[in-house]
Amino acid sequence: METIIIVSVLSTLGAVAVLTSIVVALIKLKHKVDGNSFEITINDVHRRMDDIERCADDKIDRLITTVYEMINHTENQTNAQFDDIRRTIDSRCDKLDSKIKATSGNLMPKTDGQILND
Repeated sequence: METIIIVSVLSTLGAVAVLTSIVVALIKLKHKVDGNSFEITINDVHRRMDDIERCADDKIDRLITTVYEMINHTENQTNAQFDDIRRTIDSRCDKLDSKIKATSGNLMPKTDGQILND
């Protein structure tokens, strides 16, 4: 009978020791892998990614604005240059037309059927 009591006491102590070691191991693991610190780290990573994305979007918007401004400036310059070229061509065509009329008037006498029309 004494052996049964000793065996039951020892088995109870062994079970308590196993449960205590499991509880101690879980407490140590909880301190090593804290759920809150993990969530804080994840939130910090998300915040940094959002900041990087926002900065990249701002830079892209500024670059797009700069490109459109350069395109508009170049288009305005090109239009101004084409206008100058058109005015020069019109002026030279008018001068050439007046010289042709003057020369043809000197070479051929004007008759009623040979009048040059503009």
